[in-house]
Order: sequence, then structure tokens, then C-alpha cells
Amino acid sequence: AVVSTQSGHYGRGDGKIIDIRESIGVLVGNSTGATNVEVAETAVVKKIQAGEGTSGKVSTLRVKLNGGSKTLIVKLQYSDTVSDLRDFIDQHKTGAYEIRTTFPNKIYRDFSESLEEAGLIPSATLHVRDL
Repeated sequence: AVVSTQSGHYGRGDGKIIDIRESIGVLVGNSTGATNVEVAETAVVKKIQAGEGTSGKVSTLRVKLNGGSKTLIVKLQYSDTVSDLRDFIDQHKTGAYEIRTTFPNKIYRDFSESLEEAGLIPSATLHVRDL
């Protein structure tokens, strides 16, 4: 059972908590194992925090920045566009970039496309690559 997704602590069957993030981080070359995760302040997140329901289906996007050293969690409506997603990425990124997935390998160039049309529902992991 997951105890905390951001802390890197996971429960074992005997109820003890183990820290796996540091050991995995060392294996992949990040000596601290730390990952910077931030939740974007979207209209959907604000409604959830206020205890209000959302008016439509919600997509959860994990956006990997800076080669994966930072992850931005973006919750948007299915009807929101790739351009709406870029607005939140722009708050954390300067310069030209492209948004892509690794499987299937796709670059999102049509900024007017809805998340649903782009196939980014109900969730997706995206990578931001500098141009």
C-alpha cells in the first residue's frame, strides 16, 4: 500500500515503512533520490481544494521538465487544449520547447487540439524537450 507518493515511502506487508526513493535515486545517478514535484494551480485544482465538484471529466498530466528532475502535475478538463497546458508549462520553462510522449512517440504541435482529441485522457506522462 502506498503511504505517500511524494515522500518515496512505501508500506510492506508487515506494516513497516521503507524508503525506496534514495536507493533508486542512487541507481539512476541521482545521489539524493529527490524529485521535485509541483501541482499546478489550475481551475480544476482550485475547485477540488475548495470542496467543489468539477463540471466535467478531469485529465491528470505528469509533465517531466529539465530531463525529469522536476515533475509538474497538471489537472485539466478533457475539453481544455494543448495551449492551456502550455500556459502552465510556460510558468516553469523559458525558451522554445516541444511537448512529447515516449510511448507512443508523439510530439504535440496542434495547440488548439483538446486534451481528449490529443489522446491525453484520463492521464498521461509528458516530456518537455528544449529545441
